[in-house]
This record gives sequence, C-alpha cells and structure tokens, in this order.
Amino acid sequence: MSGFPVTFLWERTTDFVYKGNLVNQHECYFLIHGELPDLSDRVRKFHDQEAILAMRRWTATELESTSEVVFPEEIASELRKISN
Repeated sequence: MSGFPVTFLWERTTDFVYKGNLVNQHECYFLIHGELPDLSDRVRKFHDQEAILAMRRWTATELESTSEVVFPEEIASELRKISN
C-alpha cells in the first residue's frame, strides 16, 4: 500500500477448517491512516478466489458489542492494547 501512512501491528499463523479443508493461514494486521482507495481489479479478483464477500471497518467498541462472528476473536482486545 502506498500514498498514506501504514503501521504494522502484529502477525500470526492460524489453522482452521474451511469447506472441509484444513487451512494454514498467515495473517498480517496493519493500521491504515486515512481513507482507503477503491479496490484494484487484482484485489477484487483475489477476493473472488478467496470467497471474501465484504470488507468493513470496525471500531473496537463495535467489535466488542457485535453479535456477528468476527475473527480473530481477540481482535478487539488487541486493538485496545495499541490504542491506550
């Protein structure tokens, strides 16, 4: 990403089952300052391949109070650690 400040926060590796297949996923988390540009065709294609249906920005408070399933489950507490 370029054109606006990006801060690396943390990374982790996790295993889970998706559609009957074991997935080993490496995740990187970043704090992005400013408005995100529209998704490029390359990113849209990747989202289609990975069955990513939507993107949403959440505050830590929204993450803590939602009834939706959000992964990683500890993301709200991790965000609180860096915002204090």
